[in-house]
Amino acid sequence: MISAILDNYSNEEQASLLSALANIDQMSIFTIHGFCQRMLKENAFETRSLFDCELQTDMKSIYSQICQDFWRKKNYSGNETQITIKDLEKLLHNYKGENICGFEAFDFSLKDKIKAEVISAWNSHKDEAMKDLAECKMSRSTTHPYKTEDLEVYTQAMDAFAQGIESEQFLKTIQHLSQERILKAKLTAGEPARHELFASIATLSPYYSAGTEKLEFLQSFEAELKKAKEERNLMSFDDLIDKLAKLLSENDGDSDLHQRIREKFKVALVDEFQDTDPKQYQIFHSLFNDAVHAPDYGLYMIGDPKQSIYKFRGADISAYLRAKKHAKESFTLDTNYRSEAQVIKAVEAFFASKKPQGEAFAHPATATSPGIDFVKVQAGAHKLGRPELIVDSPRHQQALQLRFFTGDENGKAVSKSNLNGAFENSVLFE
Repeated sequence: MISAILDNYSNEEQASLLSALANIDQMSIFTIHGFCQRMLKENAFETRSLFDCELQTDMKSIYSQICQDFWRKKNYSGNETQITIKDLEKLLHNYKGENICGFEAFDFSLKDKIKAEVISAWNSHKDEAMKDLAECKMSRSTTHPYKTEDLEVYTQAMDAFAQGIESEQFLKTIQHLSQERILKAKLTAGEPARHELFASIATLSPYYSAGTEKLEFLQSFEAELKKAKEERNLMSFDDLIDKLAKLLSENDGDSDLHQRIREKFKVALVDEFQDTDPKQYQIFHSLFNDAVHAPDYGLYMIGDPKQSIYKFRGADISAYLRAKKHAKESFTLDTNYRSEAQVIKAVEAFFASKKPQGEAFAHPATATSPGIDFVKVQAGAHKLGRPELIVDSPRHQQALQLRFFTGDENGKAVSKSNLNGAFENSVLFE
């Protein structure tokens, strides 16, 4: 096979290829994160990196500390919060693999101003407003929140709030005393109570809901995480990518850092490219695929978009599609040496049945993207002189079988444990 490849090149080119093959064990092999870490460390001055910066492989302890600090601040000086540390930790877990940002819609900087306005309104109008509420023809059932004794509790909680104490009862009180909640209360007669004090409280109540507290935490998380890492001189795996990508985006792709890295490497080959993200692609594109500043360098990307399964870890198939669009040349393997001919035909038939045509993988080609096509291949067993595999059985000789488990005889859905058993029996039956 090597001889057949060499026949396509001149003697000088063959010598270069044979030399590269003889020295293949000297190539530098990294994970992408390992490459970024090495480049930042070896070029500390160009990357403005500290020499003793430590890579933190597990951020759980730092995340937990940020959650504890936030909860502690919310409960300082007798103030109460509706969320727990566990709530915050679970919230972060739900954003695993994603940058926590984009929560700027709610302006928490106005909270202190609104608090002062509510306290002023309470001190000035509490008697008349609470009198109006007490005289309103509202339901006084045992489950209703506007009984006489409830109003007394609300008054005490608001008085304490005016003195700077945000008790657990206060969190419930501002919800019940908001104008919106009062207007929704059940009436036995007449009109609901309306007062500017209740309207003022309504502007404050969102700041004390559990959902808003979580939003406040998410808004502050990135800044707190950055502060915690700087204090400890730590970097996460994501930081390695983010920092190198940011630095390489400066100076129009031809900085001192670019030149230092290019002096060390002429070519980059990225395997499993379908599991990269846009920042990772931009790093290698900037270094080795820049037609203006790096015309004599090379970037080779090997990947199969149908195997892109790491979105939960940040992989982005759009990076693959973008790279394919920018590539000067692309090649597709047309022979499958791992599967029998009947299996290949069955798979082709299955995906060819998807309608409309060209959307087998939910990424059809567009004006701006090459899309993900289903490319037919041939079986390669005969090229290797390997005999075809034949199943000598009177039944079930189809290469691809689809089995559906729809439930028991009564139409009841199959439980997970029973389904596991059904799978086992199905395989053993073969």
